[in-house]
Amino acid sequence: MDKEIESVYYWLDILYGPKSTAENIAEADKYLRKLHSSPNSINIAWYLLQNSPKKEIAFFAARLLLTAQSHSKILSTDTEKEILHDQLIVLLHSYTTNYEYFKPAISLLLQSLIKLIIQLRKDPFTLQIFENQLLKIEYLKLLPQELQSNYPTPENLTNVFQFLESFIDPITPLTLPALESYEPWLNYLTNFDQIAPIFPKFLTLLQIESTFDASTNIISTLISKIKITQSLFFSFLQIFTTGFIYDTLRECFFNGEQEFSRKISLMFVEFGEVSCGLLVQFAGVEQVRKFLEICVELTGFPGMFGVDQFISDIFCEFWEEIQLIVSETSIDLGGNDLVTDPISGRPVFLGDGSDKAIVGGSVVPKVESVEARNAVVEVYKKLVVVLLAKLAKMENCIESDNSMWSADERDRHLNLRRQYADVLQSSYSILKKELIFYYASVVEESQRVVVSQVAEGKDDYHVEWQKLESCLFCLKSISESLPKVYDVEMHKMFEIFLQVGGIEGRLVDLKLMILRVFESYSEHFSIPEYHPLLLPLSKFIFSSMTFKSVKMRGYAVDAFASLVEVCKVEFAQGAGMLFEMYDAVKDGLE
Repeated sequence: MDKEIESVYYWLDILYGPKSTAENIAEADKYLRKLHSSPNSINIAWYLLQNSPKKEIAFFAARLLLTAQSHSKILSTDTEKEILHDQLIVLLHSYTTNYEYFKPAISLLLQSLIKLIIQLRKDPFTLQIFENQLLKIEYLKLLPQELQSNYPTPENLTNVFQFLESFIDPITPLTLPALESYEPWLNYLTNFDQIAPIFPKFLTLLQIESTFDASTNIISTLISKIKITQSLFFSFLQIFTTGFIYDTLRECFFNGEQEFSRKISLMFVEFGEVSCGLLVQFAGVEQVRKFLEICVELTGFPGMFGVDQFISDIFCEFWEEIQLIVSETSIDLGGNDLVTDPISGRPVFLGDGSDKAIVGGSVVPKVESVEARNAVVEVYKKLVVVLLAKLAKMENCIESDNSMWSADERDRHLNLRRQYADVLQSSYSILKKELIFYYASVVEESQRVVVSQVAEGKDDYHVEWQKLESCLFCLKSISESLPKVYDVEMHKMFEIFLQVGGIEGRLVDLKLMILRVFESYSEHFSIPEYHPLLLPLSKFIFSSMTFKSVKMRGYAVDAFASLVEVCKVEFAQGAGMLFEMYDAVKDGLE
């Protein structure tokens, strides 16, 4: 045994010592791994735990002890387990004199103790075995992962919550560990009443910097498990739109600080998913408007998504869900009653003409539909401005090779565009013609700047190209939703796209998107008022076929094929001009 201990110390010194090399570390690791199946593993672990003051060695020994418990031949009788159980409790208390230093080892030792308690069929909820409060808290944090079939009773759960609550009010040095121990127990909640008395304290701790992270985890978990009543709904909004969270978000926007903003965004989305009905119903209330506007700002968090920040994609499904609720309710349909949704439990207006609504099983006042709808419209007006900005490609990177992007950055941006395409359709469902007016105004202004700068011989108009390319993408995304009727604003934009598409330059991506837009709107060209555009459009398409870019030529062919399918008669009548256009570009075709 003595020689074996000496060997263990030798290899541990190689593993953790200053003179270790890759070769001897591998050799040390190979030797030490064999100890896990050694008949002496528990004795070796115990000797190291009692006689080694170094935290690395204590951690190794605690892990060795935990592994040894899985070998039935090493620890086979209840008597052996009982002895080890008592020894572990004594050892743990000796380690608490330097708790932080030995914390990794203590966690492993507590896991070993929990396994023994369950194997010996002792009551795992008896905390009297510990004298140290921090040990009790850490023990409760680790206990759920070992319970398995030993499901806690409601009484067990209440006792756990009450014990941990004693450390969060008032705030003490043990508040943070206690909060971290709450989270795994929330999975056993069957009734919000079990946690209701403590819940306001979590909301308070959410507003304190030192307890923010742990409180956020608890609140996010609870949001997905509880029924959001009207009272609870407005309690959340009060916390989210004032005080610490609101003030810190303002600083984060100014400084571009992501970590806090991302955590808040994820929690806001959790809240939004379970309270969409209430958000729409009370959209005219100031607190709700403020919350939704904060969500818009977070969607437009400063920086290039996928490069400087990873927040702008978090709210995509949230905005789609808001739109779906609006579409299903009287807010969009001009006063019709809602239909009960037994699955989601969303607010449902009573079909008896009353001014009440059912929310989470409770009857609450019905808000004015026009006021709520107007509020939602104003939010989505701000949202589409943000979406347009976030869709823009990296500065000076409109060329098809995307040379300024790494492969991962490009993929993340393309994925964001795919997600935003759905959000844009949702936005059109809310804004309808107002969205087209907005895009038309952006396109006209960008065209004015570009034409002016081209005339002056300037080559620094990438910002305007980005806006145009983003607008094109937005229009393509909503093409299936637009009614196939003549639209003056769309006509104007089609003319502008053909004008800027004909400007000489290397702006390949912009021209690619113009082709994709015209392909998406090809069915609209069956409308006679658009027929005057067919000739200049055909010229643009034919000229695009002469580009070296395979993608450009492919998009040009697709756009032309779609137009011919829709406008067979018109193209047949103008066949002579088509041949002339072909003759003009045929030398450039491959």
